[in-house]
Amino acid sequence: MLFLDTSDMTSMSSMLEARDELGISNQGEADLVRKILDELPANNDKASVGIIAPFRAQVSLLRKKISHFPLTDISTVDQFQGRDKDVIVISCTRTKPKKQRMSAGQDHHDDDILSDWRRLNVAVTRAKAKLWVIGNAKALKTYAPFGKMLDYLSHRDLIVKLL
Repeated sequence: MLFLDTSDMTSMSSMLEARDELGISNQGEADLVRKILDELPANNDKASVGIIAPFRAQVSLLRKKISHFPLTDISTVDQFQGRDKDVIVISCTRTKPKKQRMSAGQDHHDDDILSDWRRLNVAVTRAKAKLWVIGNAKALKTYAPFGKMLDYLSHRDLIVKLL
């Protein structure tokens, strides 16, 4: 497992979460997922790959970005339950801390997804061999399940800060 921290990339507007009629998405994270898949070694052609995102809008964006990649299943956490793949990439999508959004009076329903221990458990246990998680650690630490996971990963040097 490796966590790719995008916290220091938020000066780039593409790395910020966006909300539209479909929901919450993150263009920059979708681009990173595509780059990761493009860099998979040629001998991984037969490896099954799954992409997981917590929000339907991000899943839709990811499907557009990487439709050319073979053996790829792109779904929400809930849709992925009961399935596994050789390689899993999780796009966490969020870049704003939970408290900041709550004080701004935004919809709290979306917070339930990232605060749900069961959903995080489902997401991180789908990989048979490789698991990469892309996300903004500063924002994700404000969600209890992610905070605990990030503390664990930090103590084991499994977080890479992207610049």
